[in-house]
Order: sequence, then structure tokens, then C-alpha cells
Amino acid sequence: MEANYFCRFFDTFQESSSFVFGLMLTVNMLTIVTISLLLTRIDSLLTFDGAKFCLIFSIEVVNIFIYTYCGSMLIEESRQIQKSLYSINWYGFNSSQKKILNIFQIQTASKFLLMAAGLYEINLDTFIQVIQTAYSVFNVFKNLK
Repeated sequence: MEANYFCRFFDTFQESSSFVFGLMLTVNMLTIVTISLLLTRIDSLLTFDGAKFCLIFSIEVVNIFIYTYCGSMLIEESRQIQKSLYSINWYGFNSSQKKILNIFQIQTASKFLLMAAGLYEINLDTFIQVIQTAYSVFNVFKNLK
């Protein structure tokens, strides 16, 4: 019964926070791509403007890394719970404890995910895709000069 309440709480949290996470990550991604575009137009990164944009770029990269790392850790911890429940010594449990353990095992069969507005998962794969996109934009516009 308590496991069901936890899953309902997580589902409610996921539904209410999904749009906010999606909006924040989308703004961060667009900022990273835009700044990488701006960095191609700056003559030298050693100027005040170059250093300023590099600092903003670094802060945005760290920000999106923190979000995606937390999403990956949530996925990993949900897998660890499932493994721990599987390897528990349940032989000495009474029938009500076995039922509770069975409910936990059923509830942990599906992994917990953080989704960004239902469009994409928040994990380290998303971070890699954002960095690859920013790098591609940087290279394309750098070669256009």
C-alpha cells in the first residue's frame, strides 16, 4: 500500500515538473547552441566579450550536465532498488511482509525516469547530444568564414 502511494507521488511529481524541466532544458540547449554560434563570430576569445561568452557557455554546460546527471542517477538508483529487492532473504518473512515485498518488486519493475515535457528523457545521453549539436553548429559556422 505504501509503495503504491510512493509511485503515485512520483507520477504526480513527474507530471507537474515535466513541463518545467522541459522548458529549462530547452532554454539551456538553445542558449548553448546560440553561444556556440556567437563564439564563431568573435575574432579572439581573449577579449572581454570572448571571455564573457565562454563563461556563459561554461555555466550553461555545467547547468545542463547537473540536470542530466541527476536524471541518470535516478535511473541507476531505481535499478539498484530492483536488484536489492531481488536478492533479499525473504524466507523468514511472515505473509504480510512477503506481500509488501511483492508489491515493492512489482512497483520497481519499471524504472523511474525524468522526462522533459514528455519529449525526451533527462539523462547523460541527452547531455552528449546537446554537446554534439553545439560542436556541430560551431564547426559549420566556423568553416563559413
